[in-house]
Amino acid sequence: MFKHIMVVFIGTQIKTKAFLTGLGVAKKFESDIIVVDCVYRHPPKFHFFETKADKEMVEKQRQKALKTLNGLEKFANEANVKIKTKLVLTDSVTDWVTDHVKSNKIDLLIVDHPHEPQYDIDLSSDVIKAILDKVKVPVLTLRN
Repeated sequence: MFKHIMVVFIGTQIKTKAFLTGLGVAKKFESDIIVVDCVYRHPPKFHFFETKADKEMVEKQRQKALKTLNGLEKFANEANVKIKTKLVLTDSVTDWVTDHVKSNKIDLLIVDHPHEPQYDIDLSSDVIKAILDKVKVPVLTLRN
C-alpha cells in the first residue's frame, strides 16, 4: 500500500513519535522510509554577509540535527527497515516538502507538529496547512 514513506520534522526539536509511527508503517508494508529534518535558514544579522556568530549558530544546529538523524538511522537499521535521512536548510519548508514528495513519488507523508513557543506553532501550523493544500498524498500529522 505505502512503498515510499516520508517523515518530516518542522522546527528545532525532533520528537520520536512521528519517527516511530513511520517506522511501524514502513515495517508493516515493507516500505522504505526517508526522514527529513527541515530547518529554516535564518537570514544573517547583516544583510550583505554572514557573521562568524551566524555561521557558528548554523553549524551547531546542523551538528545537533545530524547526530539525532544518525541515531534514528541506526534504530531503523536494527529494525531491518530501509531508511534515508536528510537535513535540509531551506527558506521555504512548504515548497521543499511539496517538491520532494512529487519528485520522489512519496505514498505517505508524516509531519511532526512542532513543540515550540506559540509564535512558532502558529507559523508551523500555516506551513502544515500549505503542505496539505499542495500535496496529493495522504498526510498524517502527529502531536505529543
